[in-house]
Amino acid sequence: MKKGVVYTPDHWADWVVDRFRIAEKWINGAVVLDPGCGTGALMAAVVRRALTAGAEPDINDLQRLIGMDVDKGSLDILDENFRQRYHLKLPRTSLIHGDFVLENPDIQADIVLANPPWVSFGDLDSKLKEAYKPVYRNSGLVPNPRTLLLGGARIDLAALFVALSMERHLKQRGEGLFFLPSSLFRGEGAHEALRNIELPGGRRHRLQEVYDMEKSAPFPGAGTRKCLAYFRMDARQVWPISWYTAGPGDTWETREARPIAESGSPLIPYSVGTQPPVPPRISVPAGTKPRQGVNTGGASAVFILEEMEPLEDGVVGVVNRNGTEGRLPEFLVHPLMNPSSFESGDKPVPERWIFLPYKRNGRVMSAEELKSYPDAADWLTRHRTQLEARKGVMLARYASGGIWWALLGVGPYAFQPWKLAWESYGRSRFVPMLFGPSKYGIWQGNQALHAYLSFKEDGTARSVLEDFRSPVLEKYLKSLGGAETKGWAQPGRIQRVLIPDASIPAHQKR
Repeated sequence: MKKGVVYTPDHWADWVVDRFRIAEKWINGAVVLDPGCGTGALMAAVVRRALTAGAEPDINDLQRLIGMDVDKGSLDILDENFRQRYHLKLPRTSLIHGDFVLENPDIQADIVLANPPWVSFGDLDSKLKEAYKPVYRNSGLVPNPRTLLLGGARIDLAALFVALSMERHLKQRGEGLFFLPSSLFRGEGAHEALRNIELPGGRRHRLQEVYDMEKSAPFPGAGTRKCLAYFRMDARQVWPISWYTAGPGDTWETREARPIAESGSPLIPYSVGTQPPVPPRISVPAGTKPRQGVNTGGASAVFILEEMEPLEDGVVGVVNRNGTEGRLPEFLVHPLMNPSSFESGDKPVPERWIFLPYKRNGRVMSAEELKSYPDAADWLTRHRTQLEARKGVMLARYASGGIWWALLGVGPYAFQPWKLAWESYGRSRFVPMLFGPSKYGIWQGNQALHAYLSFKEDGTARSVLEDFRSPVLEKYLKSLGGAETKGWAQPGRIQRVLIPDASIPAHQKR
């Protein structure tokens, strides 16, 4: 399976065609476009449901059913399936071989029906990134073009398909139906522009309905939650929208949804006739922000240690997950948060450790500085090939300056002694804990699994902890629909509930 490709099951293809009467509209003259058709599940469903209803599609009808895909092999399979299963020969103009993002076929459709690739810009290969950058920048989806230059944009390719489909190819008052990751509507940050409902050419689109498929049968190969979004072109946005949640069988619970706060903020569903949940508000010292744990850039075996044992003064023996043994300066080895850390009361005991070749001001050690710590320099040198092979623009920038041992997510905040931390990935319970000074070093979070606020003193940290332990915050997080997903309590979601308050002293003690 190609990266980002999630094939549409026939069940869901038939469902969307029936729900929105697409086959009927097609037979009555509508042009239907699938801009990433793959092997044609959605196009086949249009024909299948038309045949079931007694229609007899002719060449004129088939010319109004158009699919485009970058994979010629998929188009060949589609063509053959139509011949074998439906005894229909698609005209050459109905199958377009090309990259929908880079090419702009001269097609004006009444309906765009698509299941576009589910992959973020940051996960594309370097060649596609360079080719797609200008299109992303011109799409209106990227408020800050610098994020593309750094290669770290989390904007989904599916969002670009939506924007291009509607801006370029939908007729006046046309309909857009897209199977999409739910995060496009419920996640923080990356997709604000799509939710702002205005395209760069000035045309407006109205998000009218969302079908949340979280509890329904999954798409094979889908690693994310999914939904179907229904748009109308050239219509003014009205809130709330209709939000349907899948129930047993093919039943749907009718709800409503609107932005949590400002235009472009994530949508939050709620029961019809009630008020939407309101984010709680928690005051923190100005400048305090939630952060993810340390990111090794794919080199966990180098930096994360399974065993640590004190040797002579200031030196520890370590073993990584590959069984490699070594020696490191004790002050560069820190306890690493694990699931058990959040179950062990107020005095967690580390099970694993992390090696950080950094100074306490958050700056990575230079080669000259590492000479003073030969054990650390030796450990890094032994793993140099693996470290230099890491991907990512920021790591590449460090490496170009000779610092091939840098990490991400390390700054002065990582070395503040007090961390109010929580498990931010894949959980359904919000269990914040305070990690303070330890004889083992300064506690660190593990990549996206943990997020935290850092404090220099314990007074304010304990006060904020009390607010974080309020059941109101966990209830709010659950209302966002991220339980047991990677977005459960990530920094962007927590940032929304924080109020920077300059009157709260960062050094307050109790």
